[in-house]
Amino acid sequence: MASSFDGELPEAVFDPIRLAAVVESGLLDAAPESAFDDLAQLALAITGADKAFFTVADARRSFWKTAVGTDAAAGRENDIRDSPCHLLVGTGRELIAEEAARDPRIKDLAAIGALDIGAWAGYPVLSPTATYWAASASATTPPDPSPPLSARHCGPWPGR
Repeated sequence: MASSFDGELPEAVFDPIRLAAVVESGLLDAAPESAFDDLAQLALAITGADKAFFTVADARRSFWKTAVGTDAAAGRENDIRDSPCHLLVGTGRELIAEEAARDPRIKDLAAIGALDIGAWAGYPVLSPTATYWAASASATTPPDPSPPLSARHCGPWPGR
């Protein structure tokens, strides 16, 4: 993968097993739920961020199951090419960018500017069958010098 997003999505984004897990989760296009809002609020409390998302990503978009700190009227999704979440799906690893607008991995993604993202920390979320189907993310504007939420706080998602 190039150091800056080149428009190509990782193969894992299109994995049929992953996509089936996304559908089976029942989270895509689902109404907000307090449990996910609580997770986002926890991310805000831990990181000091001003925005937090729990995102479910299929092959074409990143759907925000929850988006705390954003304008709800602006919608709850963006094209998967615009969001760093495809990188989480592609690598299966966290992605932390202390200065998103300067980080070569994500600086050219439309969501960084559109959502006024200063720092971004995202973590892949596993389905009960250990398939990557979602990502949790927190963002802050301007960049927060404190350490972001660490991977030890995240792990396999408990079954629904």
